[in-house]
Amino acid sequence: MELMLLVVAALYIAAAAWLAWWMLEPINRVAGALQFSTRFMLSDVIGLMVMLQVPLAIVGRAVEAGREQTSSPYWVLIAIFVVLAFVLWVRP
Repeated sequence: MELMLLVVAALYIAAAAWLAWWMLEPINRVAGALQFSTRFMLSDVIGLMVMLQVPLAIVGRAVEAGREQTSSPYWVLIAIFVVLAFVLWVRP
């Protein structure tokens, strides 16, 4: 059982490393051609995560609520998060 867990963990780590290489290699190649260093920071990852999660949250909430209108602060919070994500993403 422990051996199987170790094999699964090794496959998971290998898959994560391959996925990271697959996503970042084109960026790194272009940066090398332009003689720049690749800058992909944690804030970029968090920004992309927020930009994916906000539409999913809106659609999920809309599907869950159906046609009834709610007066909860949910939509206000979502709107604030959308504006903040947009401002943080396009900052100079």
